[in-house]
Amino acid sequence: MKLLMVLRLAALPLNHYAGSGCQLLEDVVAKTLNPEVSIPEYTQFLQEFIDSDATAEVVGELK
Repeated sequence: MKLLMVLRLAALPLNHYAGSGCQLLEDVVAKTLNPEVSIPEYTQFLQEFIDSDATAEVVGELK
């Protein structure tokens, strides 16, 4: 199991250069890292994936 984790971590830079293949994931990462995006705007962007108050709180902490 440890070997599998090491191999996945070693391949991580290669995946980064190749792109995720999922535009939504790339948009979420970009908005997460962008300091100009406010927490309410970020939460609104992810609203369809937020199903409880606890999830909304975690999304705010992630930003």
